[in-house]
Amino acid sequence: MKKFYYLTLFFALFFSACSTTHVVQDSFSSKISKAIFLEPVSNNDKIIYISSRNSSDCNIDISNWLKDNLSQKGYSFTTDATKANFVLTANITKCSRLTDQEIKVADLEALSGNLGGLGALMTLNQANSSTSYIDRITGIYYTIRTVIDINIRQKNAGRVTVNNSENMTKTQNYQSDYINNNTTLTLSVRGKNITFEDVKDKLEKNISLKISEFFF
Repeated sequence: MKKFYYLTLFFALFFSACSTTHVVQDSFSSKISKAIFLEPVSNNDKIIYISSRNSSDCNIDISNWLKDNLSQKGYSFTTDATKANFVLTANITKCSRLTDQEIKVADLEALSGNLGGLGALMTLNQANSSTSYIDRITGIYYTIRTVIDINIRQKNAGRVTVNNSENMTKTQNYQSDYINNNTTLTLSVRGKNITFEDVKDKLEKNISLKISEFFF
């Protein structure tokens, strides 16, 4: 009877330990679609207007984190964009929780353009079915992936010509007081059994840190 009791206790502790949430600090990863190089300015000219938005399904707010990071670099803030030497717009467009197999499918779709309709659905079903029964008991590794569109405009001493290409056949040139910079940041965190709420604060902090790195 005692052997059965200890055996039951062992398995209970084993599966409990395996199913707990586990996130490693260095499990965060990021990439940008295009590098941004801003011109250095004097401390007196470090005036910035910030507009942070969230059109994803996750409750993320990076505005306070951005202000904390940029204030440490000597930036002051204005609510009037016309008075700013820098205008930062950041929009969190996507936030998803994916298994390792679903990550592979998403990356393949990105490389091939888009599998589309039935093909994408079949591939996703195969990815889900490949998760073993023991993984579902002991814990599954998930990745919380966020995508952020970033636009940074820096006021220029002289007016610059901006090329606005809407498509392959239509191009517009116009004069602007700002140098325009666009990029997309993809930031991910991986861990066992993690949910968005487990890493919400760390996500907001790391997204803001990555955006702040563009500024001197």
